[in-house]
Amino acid sequence: MRVERDKDLKDPYDRDLPYIWNDHNEFVNHSLVSTGHAKAVLYQPNDKHWPTISQAGSDAKNTGAGLWSACGTETKTPAPPATPEPTVPQDSFVRQDPDTHKPEDYLAAIYAGRFHRERLATLN
Repeated sequence: MRVERDKDLKDPYDRDLPYIWNDHNEFVNHSLVSTGHAKAVLYQPNDKHWPTISQAGSDAKNTGAGLWSACGTETKTPAPPATPEPTVPQDSFVRQDPDTHKPEDYLAAIYAGRFHRERLATLN
């Protein structure tokens, strides 16, 4: 295995930036990018092998290799589901008189704090 460095040893995120060749003299960085298992990214001033790696990345993207095969056509994010309308709870302690109370009035009473007073009145 052979390791080579460029001008900087690390990128701005403190990740190592080596160029690596395996025992078969295969340029591992190029191999990962050309098979679509890594994305070609340039961190200046580390551009010693950029033309080779960049071309491998373009070729992989154009042929849909590796991770690029999952990048088909653009899809739109689905809209979030609609918020359901609030419903009137079926509570045996609260007076349910359909002639005098509409569900909208009941919900308004809950939010106005009258819910507890009505509940107490029905318990007496």
